[in-house]
Formats: sequence, C-alpha cells, structure tokens
Amino acid sequence: MSTQAAPSPTSTARHPANRRRARTTSYNPVKFVERKLFELKRNVWATYSLGMLEPWEIVLVVTVVSVVSALLWYSLFYHFPTHFRKVVRRAIYYIYGYTPTANEPISSTLAQGPPPAAAAAVAGVYDAAKGAVTTAAHTAASATAGGKVEL
Repeated sequence: MSTQAAPSPTSTARHPANRRRARTTSYNPVKFVERKLFELKRNVWATYSLGMLEPWEIVLVVTVVSVVSALLWYSLFYHFPTHFRKVVRRAIYYIYGYTPTANEPISSTLAQGPPPAAAAAVAGVYDAAKGAVTTAAHTAASATAGGKVEL
C-alpha cells in the first residue's frame, strides 16, 4: 500500500489560484503589433498556400510577386499619365476632327466643342450616309415588292 497522501486541490498546477494572471490594467502595444503581424502572416500563408511550400519556394514566390508589383506601380505612376494624355488627344481628334496643341489644355478643348468646320463635315457625312441608305432601301423595295418605302 502506498502511504502517499492525495494532493490537495490548491497545490496542483491546474488550480486557478496557481495560474499566473494576465495583467488587464496595462496596455502593451508591442504585443498588439506582434499579434496583428502574426494574423497577417497566417492569413497570407493560408490564402496563397505558402504553408505547403519549402522556404526557397516561398522566397521565389515572394520575389516574383514583389518585382511584378513594383513594375506595375512604376508604370502606373510614370508612364500611365503620359499615355492617358495621348489617348485623350487622339480621341479628341477622332471626335472633333482636330488635335489640340501641346500647350492648349484638354479641358478647354472639350468645353469649346467641335469647331464649325468639323461640325459641318460631320453633318455632311451624316447627310450623305442617310441619302445612301434611303437610295439603297428604295432600290431594294422596288426590286422585291415593287412598292415605295417610307423612311
């Protein structure tokens, strides 16, 4: 028989009185930042399945994504504004029939509307196209049904 006495509830490590209590009166910003960074890392690794990769593969994936992202942001900040201005000037040429000068702001060009010559040219093209369609419709109607078409 064993002569050892049973441990008292207050001497065990699981007893609430023996646990070290968290200090709730002070705020530790370092722990907060560590926790948020860990959560971010866990979410990124779970989203992109980085947890199943070997360390060298993770470095490769992160490097490729970083380089592509850097090139994208570089092109957006340095090349896109120039390209956008070229596209807008070309659209103004196609719509209004002339290209604004380099010193002329695009907003003033759009506010002025098309020049009279361009408006007259567009109206002339519209009238010519309408006449061609009317003639084609009359020709087709007279050839098929022998009747007159109202447009």
